[in-house]
Amino acid sequence: MEKSQIIIITIIVVSTITGVIGRFVFQAQWGVFASLPALTITGLAAMGHLVTLDDDMPGGWSNTEEDKKFWYSSLKELSIKIIVFIVLCILLIQ
Repeated sequence: MEKSQIIIITIIVVSTITGVIGRFVFQAQWGVFASLPALTITGLAAMGHLVTLDDDMPGGWSNTEEDKKFWYSSLKELSIKIIVFIVLCILLIQ
């Protein structure tokens, strides 16, 4: 894993933990503000992948060899990103 990936994952984890603690221990508003970095990063990752999904389709810009495994891998990554974003939204913004 690259250093930038470790930093982003650390920001998401720390922001989520801080948001959960803030939401359930302190005030609900404080928890939402503390969790904004995690929600922003995961939301932008999911939306960015969704916007460029057509490039990963067979015959697309990133998949000129029309490889089905590449396409299914991209769909799997997108579904994981969306699920993580939805779980964080449910957990942090109820």
